Amino acid sequence: MKRALILCVALFRLPLLASPIPDFPFVNVTGASDIEVAPDTATITFTVLEYNEDPGEATATVNSSLRAITDEVITLGVEASGLTADDFEKRAIRIQTENNQPLEIKGYEVSREVRIKIEKIENYTAVVQVIMKKENVGSISSYFDTTRREEIELELVGKSCAEAKKKALVLSKGVGVDLGGVFAVSDTDFSSFGGEFGFGYGGGGMLLGGAGRSDAPVFVPATIKLYASVSVLYRLGSEGVAKD
Repeated sequence: MKRALILCVALFRLPLLASPIPDFPFVNVTGASDIEVAPDTATITFTVLEYNEDPGEATATVNSSLRAITDEVITLGVEASGLTADDFEKRAIRIQTENNQPLEIKGYEVSREVRIKIEKIENYTAVVQVIMKKENVGSISSYFDTTRREEIELELVGKSCAEAKKKALVLSKGVGVDLGGVFAVSDTDFSSFGGEFGFGYGGGGMLLGGAGRSDAPVFVPATIKLYASVSVLYRLGSEGVAKD
């Protein structure tokens, strides 16, 4: 009866395991931890876009805008190596003709996605203002991060494992058995919550946070949240009893 009860508890708490169920009593627990830290780096992503009846002229305008932005942000302290751009994208803009004739090409939309890595967070606001003042720039978003991410992630994993073990001890004592050793452990993805801000592209102008103008204030968040969680499978019973 006790073994059946233990297996029921284990099955109920096993949403993350894809492998076959072990043939011994076990319990699966998760532990999580997070911390808020001040960001010290940022990556800005945006799209330079131009429409023209002549695709060559549209491409030239995109190149001109990109060169202007590059020159300005470099003067603000951004490293040239921190600027990257994807290949050009070209989309034909078509209109419906009379009498259901084949769609006629009205012009072409040429675009290019660009990313700027800002190593010094104090340069962020000035760089964003340069980008937002350009008429043919849209889809602006920013991702904030910390150079201490790897160090912090290791600390969070340790705390998450400790929390998972506490949960496992409570469950094992609740059913009157010893907590055994670890059979399996896995870590889930790390995430950064509150570290992303989006700027909408509104046809005739730029929108910040759903409202405002291109000269609306931009800011660096005071903190970003780093998060880690682990899933641990413990044996139940006297074999390989875990130490408190």
